[in-house]
Amino acid sequence: MNLFERAPDGIQIAPAGVRERAGHAGVELHEIELTSLHNKHGLMNAFASSLELGEDFGHNWDALYDVLADPEVGHSRRALLLTGLENFTERCPELAEELTSVLLDAQVALAEVHQSLWLLRD
Repeated sequence: MNLFERAPDGIQIAPAGVRERAGHAGVELHEIELTSLHNKHGLMNAFASSLELGEDFGHNWDALYDVLADPEVGHSRRALLLTGLENFTERCPELAEELTSVLLDAQVALAEVHQSLWLLRD
């Protein structure tokens, strides 16, 4: 069974060929590269770049949550591929904890309005 045929469930390991699988399932996939990030500023810039957020993006946790959890923003079936999450968590545990909280809260909020946000790690 394809990952994208099931409801999102926390942060999951990305299957092989995730980009192709997402395309076939009609899922909008965004890759967030965390490998070389060391601070919140870089993290917010990575999300802003990958999600193509405008200059009005606030670069803070509330703004990130608002963008991710808003059912009017983006595709109703979205996935974030968090590349280098394990390494990022080791380098920046407090920042990773805050990020995880925002991502999981957004996933739950979208599920409540019957939209999907898969959170994937490599």
